[in-house]
Amino acid sequence: MDTSQFEHAFYAGNFLGAILYGFELVIYFMILRALFHKGNKNTPLRRRFCAIYSTVMLLLSTIPLSCNAVWGSEMWITHREGPGGVPGYIQTHLSVWYQTLASSSVIAGVFLGDALLLYRLFVVYGRLRSVIAVPLLAYLVAFGLAVLQVVLSGLPNGNFFGNEISKIGVSYYSITICLNIVVTILICARLFRISNVVADVLGREKAKVYTSVAAILVESAAPYSLLGIMYLIPYGLKSPLAILFGQLWTKMSVIAPLLILLRVVNGSAWRDDVMTRPRTPLAFASTRASTTVDVCPLSSTDDTLKGEYRTSHIHLKDLSDDT
Repeated sequence: MDTSQFEHAFYAGNFLGAILYGFELVIYFMILRALFHKGNKNTPLRRRFCAIYSTVMLLLSTIPLSCNAVWGSEMWITHREGPGGVPGYIQTHLSVWYQTLASSSVIAGVFLGDALLLYRLFVVYGRLRSVIAVPLLAYLVAFGLAVLQVVLSGLPNGNFFGNEISKIGVSYYSITICLNIVVTILICARLFRISNVVADVLGREKAKVYTSVAAILVESAAPYSLLGIMYLIPYGLKSPLAILFGQLWTKMSVIAPLLILLRVVNGSAWRDDVMTRPRTPLAFASTRASTTVDVCPLSSTDDTLKGEYRTSHIHLKDLSDDT
């Protein structure tokens, strides 16, 4: 069995994954710094949730990184002269206990990240339950398939890339990644659709916080979905390159929700009240006339986005010259 392509992909995936792990650490400490900053306006409950969630996600990302490092050293250093050499070690140790632990950690991280993404979809669409009904069903089905895949691949002589397990894996990854893609498209479509309305309500500069390209990419976790597609194709084709893109995808499954949390703790993430803020009176005065403009934001409903403003009131009053 020629495992050279697998080894190259595994080696590259480890290093690129370590680089992305460095980004995770930076984002994690930025979140903690923002949470415990003196002027932070988040509620104690939100601060507690963000601190615990980000810490758990970082731990779930650390476990597979460490397990892959150990497995690589055992494969290339400790047992390279063993029976069958490196190919023999790969065949007989794919289901070693710490690799099963790594797979379990990856699945837990993916589903915690997807849960946050579903919640963001719920918030962006004004808490419409009908919007998340189908994505939630897909989420639960994918979770069941993921558990089945980990259990079977962790059995003695189990092979994560074997024919039977890979069939389950293709179904699981297809549902999960398609779920990511659908949620990403829905969030992008919503934010693009209301971008002009938000700009009219808040002003162009302030609206960029919610509707700029960067903000939409982060809110929708678009890079996460893109890497998911790049992983699904080689995995379905049983290509050794799957191990490379798989490691990058799992790291992005942690980075994407951490970036969303960073926007939440900094107060720049999409909130329920963005489209329902109180009126903002703008007054312009001169020696001849005074103008008062009441800007009334969009009225949000639970079923559709209304693209019209309430009637704006403009009152002009001429001032007389000392008469």
